[in-house]
Amino acid sequence: MAAKKKARGELDFSNAAALQHADVAFGRRYLKPGFGFNEAQDVAWALGWPHFTVIDDVTKPKLPEWQGKLFMLPDFALSVPRAEATFAVRLLSLPRVRRDYKEWVEKVRPQLERTDPVSADEALEILEINLNPDCGFYLQQHFRRTLFAMEGLVGPSAMAEGVTRAFERLSLEQLTTRNVEFARFFSTLGFFLLRVPETEHASLTERLEAVFQRVASTFSGDVPPLDQVENHSQLWRVLDVILHGKLGAKRSGDGAARGKVTRASSLFCHDQEFVVACAKQWEGDPQGSPPFSRLVFLGGEEILECEREWVERYVDPDRKTLGQVLVAHYANIRLPGIVPFMLRLVDSTAKKSALAWFATHADFAKPLLEDLDADVSEVLAHLA
Repeated sequence: MAAKKKARGELDFSNAAALQHADVAFGRRYLKPGFGFNEAQDVAWALGWPHFTVIDDVTKPKLPEWQGKLFMLPDFALSVPRAEATFAVRLLSLPRVRRDYKEWVEKVRPQLERTDPVSADEALEILEINLNPDCGFYLQQHFRRTLFAMEGLVGPSAMAEGVTRAFERLSLEQLTTRNVEFARFFSTLGFFLLRVPETEHASLTERLEAVFQRVASTFSGDVPPLDQVENHSQLWRVLDVILHGKLGAKRSGDGAARGKVTRASSLFCHDQEFVVACAKQWEGDPQGSPPFSRLVFLGGEEILECEREWVERYVDPDRKTLGQVLVAHYANIRLPGIVPFMLRLVDSTAKKSALAWFATHADFAKPLLEDLDADVSEVLAHLA
């Protein structure tokens, strides 16, 4: 299923494959009515937004020239044309480039020119090939976004099953070996689990708990907290963070060994006080990580206050695209604090998009603008 773009760049989630089980999804228990500007946005936030991809059947795809570089999905894209998503996903099923790129292209071109839909079985095969720490391939950071695009094509059930199988295939050595890249890839499971039906969630987490216990049972008592900074990237520690909320983050999250859990490791914690504490303890330093609008859903207004201070400190994405990413990722938040946040972005490279946001949400934003102790004349003139 696909979703069409609304006016001014807003996304329509009504047919998004990632939300195909929305009525019975596990994450629906986290629904916060009124957090977004409509019910569909509220549901999307409860089920992990913006950590899924909307497949776009309207925008013309920008597929690569065959003799150009390998195609990569943008890291922060929220919507991807179907042809681009299909191409990126099927690229992962092919032998990697060894020597002659031109010769390789001619060999794999028929596979990449396929336009038939990616099936759930095909997705499972691709996950089996790629979610193997010993596969010998270098998977770049964009692979995480490709996993979300794959979910946009086949839905969350196949993705959750595929990543769970990958965890089950890991040896004890693989589970306990530091692997930064694969820790990032396997962590996507936490978002897929929000979007599967309750019954599937129960079965999957039971299987995943069994994987976690393969390591946990090797200790004589309770699972010990991290005692080395690098251990957070062990894959069994990733499972602890995904499955066990605040407890898992405090003992296995990035930064736990220093007593300061990072923002990224609090993304699966539905504990507002803890999420806010994780953000504030870094004293305005985003730790080189990207913006996480999801944390506003988990932590509320206090996270927005932190984010306003961090706007100029993010290094990922780069300064050229940062403003656009912030507008897009925070656009569906209907909290009073979003108004001064977007006002900051009027003075950024995303000025046009920020002003468009104010125009779209004028009834909500105008009274709040008038109460701010700031120069809002340009925005009010734009709304006149």
